[in-house]
Amino acid sequence: MKISEVSKVVGLRELGIPISEIKKYLELCQETGPAAVKRRYKMLLKQREKAKRDFLDSVERMDIIDSKIKREEEIMKGKRSDSLSAARRFSQ
Repeated sequence: MKISEVSKVVGLRELGIPISEIKKYLELCQETGPAAVKRRYKMLLKQREKAKRDFLDSVERMDIIDSKIKREEEIMKGKRSDSLSAARRFSQ
């Protein structure tokens, strides 16, 4: 494998693309013509959609964590009572 291919693999892995998909992508990179370009393009679009879903899931998790942090800060500042047990607090 050439250095440029290794760089491609590393870069694609950093994007979260599975090795099996990277292998297909590299095989398509060896092909020429509009069909190969279109297939590579579709693969990248698919990975972009997955990354977008993952990002939105992360944003949702951050919102939940931020809400919990705000609640704890209010309790520490005495603005809110600490009426929930730890088990119940983390389930909300």
